[in-house]
Amino acid sequence: MGSVFRPKDLSEKHRRIIINDAIRDLSPNTKESVLDILEQWKEDESERRLDDILGMDEREKLIHRIMDGSNQLQDERE
Repeated sequence: MGSVFRPKDLSEKHRRIIINDAIRDLSPNTKESVLDILEQWKEDESERRLDDILGMDEREKLIHRIMDGSNQLQDERE
């Protein structure tokens, strides 16, 4: 799935920007639920919960948008 990043490698501000950008197209209620899941990430459990809310395809797209955002930020830092 590309390069891996650890959330703790990014500042809270940058994490928030990346996540908010990734969830911008979701409805308000869905955004809130997804944001809660992302903030309390627990691998398989969180992925299952996202699947329940978004469906597997949309969950994968969301994770790719987050990864792309973090990779762009890391590229800008280099």
